[in-house]
Amino acid sequence: MFGDTNLIDVKKLRNDMKNNALSAYFGGGIGPALIDVSAVERASDDEVISVC
Repeated sequence: MFGDTNLIDVKKLRNDMKNNALSAYFGGGIGPALIDVSAVERASDDEVISVC
């Protein structure tokens, strides 16, 4: 039914991960979430995909 190839929009995935961490910071005051945002920004495309 589906091919062997999965297409992943890494830019969108990275942005969604950053937004998730920022919402944890602003919504709950969880300070380490800001560290997560910078880690997501520095991560390679492969690292972003492997975290999900």
